[in-house]
Amino acid sequence: MTPIKNQKSSKRDDLQGIRGLAILAVLGFHFYPKQFPNGYLGVDQFFVLSGFLMCMLLAKSQQLPTFSFFTQFYLRRFKRILPLYFLFILCAVFALYTFFQISTVFQNQLSAGKALIFISNRPHTEDEDYFEKLSMAMDLFTHTWSLSVEIQFYFIVPFIFLIGLQLKGASRYIYYSLIAILSFIFHIASPQSVSFNSVFARIWQFLIGMMAYMVSDRQQSILEEIGSIEKDEIFVVDNRKDNKYLYEALETMEQETNQLLEDDEVFGRPEKSRIPIFIKYTVLVISMLVILSPEVIATLPARLFITIFTGFLIVLDVEDVVLNSRFLIFFGDISYALYLIHYPIYAYIELTYPEIMWVVPASLIASILLAILVNKTYERWYLEQSNTIISMLTICLFLVNAIYINKDEIQLYLNKNPTSEMSSNRKYARLDNWNPNMTFDDAERLNAYWNYRDNRTPELQEIGGYKRKSRLGCDFEENRHGYKIAILGNSYATTHHKMIIQECRHRASTISMADVVIVRMAESLKKDQHALRGCFLYEFLLGTSVAETHRKICQVIGESSIHYDTVRVWFHRFKGGDYNLEDKMRSGRPKLDIEEDIGEELEREPKSSVREVASSLGLSKNTVHRRLRQSGRAPKFGQLVPHDLTEPQKTLRCTLALSLLSRKRNTSWIGKIVTGDEKWCFMVNHNRKRQWVKAGEAPKPDTKPEIHEKKVMLSIWWDQRGIIYRELLPDGTTVNADVYCSQIQNMVKQYRLLRPESDRIILLHDNARPHTALKTRNKIRELDIEVLPHPPYSPDLAPTDYHLFHSLQNHLRGRKFDDRAHLETDLKAFFDAQPAEFYAKGIQQLPARWQLFETAITDSFESINLKICKKKKFRWFAVAEPYDNGPDNLNNDTIYLEMKSQLKKMLPNIKKKLFILDSFPRVRWQGIENIAKEMNEGKKTMEEINKSLYEPKQFEFGRHRHAELVKNECGSKCELIDYMDAFWNKTMNAFQYFDSKGFSYFTTTIHMSAHGIELVRPIYTKICAGL
Repeated sequence: MTPIKNQKSSKRDDLQGIRGLAILAVLGFHFYPKQFPNGYLGVDQFFVLSGFLMCMLLAKSQQLPTFSFFTQFYLRRFKRILPLYFLFILCAVFALYTFFQISTVFQNQLSAGKALIFISNRPHTEDEDYFEKLSMAMDLFTHTWSLSVEIQFYFIVPFIFLIGLQLKGASRYIYYSLIAILSFIFHIASPQSVSFNSVFARIWQFLIGMMAYMVSDRQQSILEEIGSIEKDEIFVVDNRKDNKYLYEALETMEQETNQLLEDDEVFGRPEKSRIPIFIKYTVLVISMLVILSPEVIATLPARLFITIFTGFLIVLDVEDVVLNSRFLIFFGDISYALYLIHYPIYAYIELTYPEIMWVVPASLIASILLAILVNKTYERWYLEQSNTIISMLTICLFLVNAIYINKDEIQLYLNKNPTSEMSSNRKYARLDNWNPNMTFDDAERLNAYWNYRDNRTPELQEIGGYKRKSRLGCDFEENRHGYKIAILGNSYATTHHKMIIQECRHRASTISMADVVIVRMAESLKKDQHALRGCFLYEFLLGTSVAETHRKICQVIGESSIHYDTVRVWFHRFKGGDYNLEDKMRSGRPKLDIEEDIGEELEREPKSSVREVASSLGLSKNTVHRRLRQSGRAPKFGQLVPHDLTEPQKTLRCTLALSLLSRKRNTSWIGKIVTGDEKWCFMVNHNRKRQWVKAGEAPKPDTKPEIHEKKVMLSIWWDQRGIIYRELLPDGTTVNADVYCSQIQNMVKQYRLLRPESDRIILLHDNARPHTALKTRNKIRELDIEVLPHPPYSPDLAPTDYHLFHSLQNHLRGRKFDDRAHLETDLKAFFDAQPAEFYAKGIQQLPARWQLFETAITDSFESINLKICKKKKFRWFAVAEPYDNGPDNLNNDTIYLEMKSQLKKMLPNIKKKLFILDSFPRVRWQGIENIAKEMNEGKKTMEEINKSLYEPKQFEFGRHRHAELVKNECGSKCELIDYMDAFWNKTMNAFQYFDSKGFSYFTTTIHMSAHGIELVRPIYTKICAGL
């Protein structure tokens, strides 16, 4: 036993203050990303502080035998970290099972398992990426990646330190510097997903902290004091109470442990050697300006800068009023608990209450209060316990977590029925593990399993496929002779793949599968920046992180295709409510070549005037005019033709529509939309009439209305409850950015009066220049208005155009007005006469219209194409939308023409047969989860339960379109796959989406469940047998 002497020197509270500053930066980044976009740098500070601590602890143990050197280090680290960390995981998983939606469970079970063994920083597998893309969940364990990095570094740092001990003087610093430089080179040379997560790309930050400890001129004196301590009052035994001075240093910086620098062995400088305080204040102020800046700063220079400056702050051991303030020290004390606790709370409010503003500060306060409670109770309790008690506690928590996280898998294994005897007409075991003797309880259990595992249910996965290039699909090799079969579609189609492979493999040489969402992404992203930014927006609205979005896109279109900072800048714009996918309007003289800037501006908006181009680029009007003339450009009128969207514009419409549909599981936010636009109201409104003419006879021409007839501009804003604000502009006034900002200000004021219970406005307006000008965007940001993305040339996605103005135009047709007052009276009477249902209908049509814009994709296969295409997320079937001009006029029907166009692209690549899944009633996901429970309770009949599970209307529109498509465009080469008979219950005279025992045919994300796949299997057995 070695005696240790008590030490009286003052401790380094400023280091605890750095930890407090770092955790506040992280909280700001998560809860208020718009105001603190660089708050993520707090984690980099934690890494530096952690390196300082590790070096200090290793230095104190360097005189011990080798075995004791390692065991002492790991004992200290793990005793401090693991008890609270494992308890946090247990509580988070409990909250997941209790409060979160079932669709979030599987994703978070995977993440919890990785967090439990400290591999949260491991790159995701392709299957995990695919599920994450489909899931609308937020990962409760995202923030544990940094803990994984630090724990992994623990297994490296003792060896780095021991080698360094063999070197003396400058050689030691050269050794550490060389390792740091190599790690930094690896950091900047690696793809962002690697440089962000890899422990080898973060070693340089830990080493900055270690070198900060070594350059301190108190290092040797501390070691000497520790050596003298060993001869005096306190004895080292394997008990925490007797190891007070060794174990009070059990802190980890990255994880925000709570009492790092209350250790009396972290001493300040003697007064005579203090460095001038203004140097420390200078470093501190600059660091705080970088971290707290509201503008996005490039990641690499910001990370390098903060890492080095944090090292300086550690070396500059002089007391200051900022880092030594009680406020920062307090947050440093609770930072470990706060770091662990805050993110699951943030994830829950983002998923459940995304539009209620007061919930964010309330959840932040709740996180702090809960962290204080944990710190003052559980943390303090276990830090006072002996090694034995803490070891037993840690092992128990680990085992309980392992069981609790995997409880569904364990329960499934325990409840697994013996392999059922297959009937003589079956070649394969059932994918749903169903047998006729199962009960309602079994149905409830399996329905829940299918819901949370969804289309990633292991029973639905076929092994043995190999991925094609660019991750655009996979192939399954079967017989050497036979057909080449392709399964094309989105996730709905791929859910069928195992069953189709089982039934058709005897007739196939290759069965290929491709996800059209990924295919379309890869093709469009390489060609069009708007489509690329649309994917940024799509992932942002799903809650995907910047790093994950960057990694996904790079894996599809190439590692060097897009820079990480580009993604981060766009995410920052989205967080600020700016969903405009155009480049920001720049001010001041451009840095790039003027001709290139002018060309880019005109490429973006070819109808811009010279004045508009000059204003956008910050150039003089004469400069722009001169450059345009020198380049040979001349203004010319284009031929007046109906607007035809380009392919990139179509892709963008699809991407934005899908992103809006995927925005949140709860669609109540749609009712909060405020929309508006401008319209010319003529004093004389002509009423054109059709002419009765004989066959082949042309009608007589009508006189074209005078284009200079008197008219007044109407500006109007409304929501699903009625008109909010409208005004007729004075004669001669046009809507520019100044006018529009003033109108927005007035609209918001009126909205607060009419809707005092509402919190935040969700604005939907088009991309007219006044709506997207820099001044307008600043005003919208100032008023804290969220703007929904709107694709260009899309009046069919603007309720004011397709609903309100359409009805208003019908009302105005043939009317004449004497003056503005007469027009104002008529407009007021029209708007007041409309019932609330009229306005609600216009807003509530938006989801159906967003559903129209997922186009099909083609691929080349030689023989047979099994095409199963349904809509993503809500499964609104586009082909079943209402007709444009009735069922007998499909040649003028937008949807039918698109189907026809896609079919013509696909047919040349198919040698034998194209199978297309026909329409059937759209599923309502809300009631699926409770089918078995309601049947078991017996309070509802099967008919009552069934009625709430699907939309009985509109699917016939899709069936009619498919029938005409096959009949007129495809003939015998096409065949429809019909699920009607499989789902039709003759007794109820209705469709039935579950069986008599309560087993559901669909999941809550509207994929077919394993039970549903088995229901339709006979259809594919027949198809494959007939090939």
